[in-house]
This record gives sequence, C-alpha cells and structure tokens, in this order.
Amino acid sequence: MSQPDFEIPPAADAPPRPGFAAESADFMSTVAVHLGLALAPGEALAPGHPFDSPTGFACRIHVMDDGERAVGQPHLLLPMSAHELAGDEVVRLMKVQASLMAGLGLWLGLSDNGLLQMHPLAWSADAAEVVQLLDAANGVAADVLRAIALGEEQSP
Repeated sequence: MSQPDFEIPPAADAPPRPGFAAESADFMSTVAVHLGLALAPGEALAPGHPFDSPTGFACRIHVMDDGERAVGQPHLLLPMSAHELAGDEVVRLMKVQASLMAGLGLWLGLSDNGLLQMHPLAWSADAAEVVQLLDAANGVAADVLRAIALGEEQSP
C-alpha cells in the first residue's frame, strides 16, 4: 500500500480563550440543572467525565470553544464493546448506524474505551438543547442494543 503524497497537518494547539474555563464550568452547571442532577456542594459535572443518565446509561458531555462561546455535545455510552461484534451483528450495526444518522442525526461509533457510543453530529451552545439531544439518544439506546445484538426489526 503506497503512502499518500500529502501530509495531514497536526491539530492546532491554540491556547483557550481567556475566560473559557469559567464559561465551560457555567455551561456544565446549566447542563446539570437541566438534567435535574442533585450535586453535593462543591461537586460539579465536569466536561468529558462520565455520569449515569436517568435511564442508567453512562453519559459524557464534551465541551469545546468554538472561538466565540462554549459549545457542548452529549455522548451516550452503550454497554456493548465493538470487539464483541461479528458476522451478522456487524451488518446490523451498519444498518442501525445509517438509520440513526438519517433519522435522528446521531452518530453511532466508538468511544475511547472501545464501547459503542451515540452522539449528535452537531455541537450546541444551548445547554437545554444538549440535554434534549442526550434525552433523544437515551430514548433509542435500548432499541439500538436490541437491533444490533438480537436483530430485532424495531427501527431506532
């Protein structure tokens, strides 16, 4: 296999905007309120750190600086490792992924620890919308797992 005749530039390591850390913390605090999480004094919902959703699935909210404001993207982790899939399950995974993208704008991919995860394709500057997107993923998560593992024909 030949190497491409171009180089992919490394990711820019731009320093965060002044005040972004506080803005990110405020964004996550607002997400926690919309989720109805009862956090102890001094405890905070941190970007990228897992927490349990009301339906029991592990979730993370990623936050980044879009240059003007903090934006968030919810990730819902599914309790299924990609390494567990073979044969017809892989075919079903691809069909479910296409259905989620076309119908709900959700990407079904891999988390950094090898579990399947769903997240919206877009980022949002509205904490309430981030929670709505997380709720949408929670709403179809069990159907997604059944469709992949058992081949049930319920469409997510």
